[in-house]
Amino acid sequence: PAADAQQAFQPNAYHAGPAAFTLPFHLINGHIFIDGAVDGRRGKFMFDTGTEFAFFLNNHFLPLRKQALVARGHAGSGQEMVLYRQRKPLAGVEIGKALRFDKLEGFLHTDWSFLEEAYGIPAFLGSIGHGLNRNYAFVIDYDLQTIEFHPFDADGTAPTLAVDPERVVARLAFTTTGVD
Repeated sequence: PAADAQQAFQPNAYHAGPAAFTLPFHLINGHIFIDGAVDGRRGKFMFDTGTEFAFFLNNHFLPLRKQALVARGHAGSGQEMVLYRQRKPLAGVEIGKALRFDKLEGFLHTDWSFLEEAYGIPAFLGSIGHGLNRNYAFVIDYDLQTIEFHPFDADGTAPTLAVDPERVVARLAFTTTGVD
């Protein structure tokens, strides 16, 4: 699927620049996981287009401080979630071998132990969401297990994607709601 070509470019700290890039992934129980690291601690991120945050980290696996309570609620599957914002910046977040962000501030985290258990991933870093991918059209290739990210131009112009129409299973347009 490709992101909505009508989406306007929204500058943010997570735009990797004008070059396209590709991330390999692992398909686990029908969900996409991408290798990465937070402050040098290696693990897997879940690719989650349903969350508005660029990163939503796992304080059960990562040594994150519960400095500022943001909210309490429940996951769609019923587990309690307590969201915190950490004030101390992270030294670095790596996604695959393609992306690195240094000195990230103000990110959210919660206890994702129920997902660690559900997917059998003891080194679950958290999720990567719409805050990271919103300035890209992306193509998920389940056969190759890769996601190609193609940046929108600064004026909001969608990139031209070279995708064989015979291989396209579905095109999905994302419509954001809520805060984002």
